[in-house]
Amino acid sequence: PPLPIRNSAVRSTNLLKKAGLDGLVLESTAVQCFQAIGYGISVGFGFATWAWMGTEYDQDVLGGQVGGSSAQLLRWLMMILFWLLMLNPFGSIILVVIIAMAAGNNVHATWIPWCCGIFTGGVVSFF
Repeated sequence: PPLPIRNSAVRSTNLLKKAGLDGLVLESTAVQCFQAIGYGISVGFGFATWAWMGTEYDQDVLGGQVGGSSAQLLRWLMMILFWLLMLNPFGSIILVVIIAMAAGNNVHATWIPWCCGIFTGGVVSFF
């Protein structure tokens, strides 16, 4: 006669085949969803810091207060770099620290709010 444990193993295997893959898909979907939400929140905080610091330094490139067609191009360049750098928040924090150490007081005032936003967004992504 078959062992009772074998029947239990067969039932467990059938259950895993039937519902196990659904659980794996659900878990990976939830992880991806939370990563996307975290990315959005860190970019949002970073952009808010960038806008606030731009107003404080009278270099509001993000809000369009610094004029000219070159400012439009600069704004899009800065935004694209921002989005790309936020994909690796630790690397972006290190980049800002390296820029601060290398440039010191020679950073143009237009880039200071952007660097503050990158730093803040990177820190927020860890929480």
